[in-house]
Amino acid sequence: MITAIYDSYQHKNATRKKKKEVAKVWNNKEAFATNVEQELAHEDYTVGAYKHFDLHDRKKVRHISTLSFKDICVQNSIKNAIENILLHRMTDDMMGGLPERGVIARKARYSVVTQMKIAMNNERNRYYLQGDISKFYDNIDNVISMRLIEQVIKDKRTLALIRQHLMNQKELAIGDPISHLVANLNMTVIIRKAKAKYGKRIKLVNFADDFIAFAYDKETLCELRRDMYGWAKGMRLHYKRMYVQPVDNEEGKQKRLITFCGYRFGRGYTKMTRRTKKKYIKARHKKVSMGAYNGFLKVADTKNLRKRIEIEDNKMNKIRRRFSGKPMKIDVLEGIPHTIVDFEKRPSNKKDCEAYYHVQAIADGIGLIVYCTASSKISQFLGTQTRADIPIRNVTIVHDWSGYYYDGTVYTDKEEEEMIKKQYNID
Repeated sequence: MITAIYDSYQHKNATRKKKKEVAKVWNNKEAFATNVEQELAHEDYTVGAYKHFDLHDRKKVRHISTLSFKDICVQNSIKNAIENILLHRMTDDMMGGLPERGVIARKARYSVVTQMKIAMNNERNRYYLQGDISKFYDNIDNVISMRLIEQVIKDKRTLALIRQHLMNQKELAIGDPISHLVANLNMTVIIRKAKAKYGKRIKLVNFADDFIAFAYDKETLCELRRDMYGWAKGMRLHYKRMYVQPVDNEEGKQKRLITFCGYRFGRGYTKMTRRTKKKYIKARHKKVSMGAYNGFLKVADTKNLRKRIEIEDNKMNKIRRRFSGKPMKIDVLEGIPHTIVDFEKRPSNKKDCEAYYHVQAIADGIGLIVYCTASSKISQFLGTQTRADIPIRNVTIVHDWSGYYYDGTVYTDKEEEEMIKKQYNID
């Protein structure tokens, strides 16, 4: 239960962490965990009432339902117990909202973008079919979901808890910790049937309720479309109208770009959508979380976009004064490529160092930043640079036992040894 409390607390923003309900549990975790565990053991636990609110996302209105912090902690404990079992039941294509799967996944088979690139780079994939379920969470049947869970989970107490949470309201709550697991478990039934029937005749990529299937001939995808409508109906779900389209346009026309999961895919390249580009350009100098945009920049081909932003920043005087920008610590910047646009050596009041460097840079996915460092290796490198060398491009901070330094500016022990041997003719 302690792990579940930590998981529930981490997903709260700064404002919600200060709420009395959350702060009371967080300040006395052990006692709270003991009380909840006793309630669960004696089967005295009951789920509280949901709070409802609407979230406006572009043209969509999403109905969000949230529980009390105590109920969220209980759901996270259920999630920790059943997650690996349900993931084993799902296919590799189930990626929406699941751990270590999705857009930025280390393993290629769990990465939506990698699978899309493989499909787009295969010249045999001449046609594609794209589908999206209408009002996915609103139409998931809780009775069917419970039956699917009962096929995998056999513990009666766990099933009773899950049943309490699922049957507490008619629709699957978007704000619940277990909602992604339940939603993907429903989609697994449809995707498994498609893969079992069509096999290697299609290349199928799935993310939550969205899928895209590639094939050599149009007839295969037309048949798949009929089947997907039927299989979804059996799960009491409904796909929006789907069309079979060619991957490539006719010669002489603009190349077709397929939009999927917030990216625009073409033969041999991946781009950000125009909407995401505009949002990133507006947000890069503001004090907002850039985590999502960093993910987009890592995966998509954004080399030209970065160059244009750097040019525009200088043209439009975004760098209004020396050393303006978001203050950053050097350890947070480790591994993030950036371009140094200004630096200055300043005297230090500390006993352990005489001077330090004040650096202004444009970091990938963050924007204009400022950081300070007294690292001997970084100071040694910047001491050899002049203002004529600015901007210093593609700088990356790395760290080892000897401290922080810019990648490629310091010789390794082996390289230094070879240089000494060569200089003094030592065999």
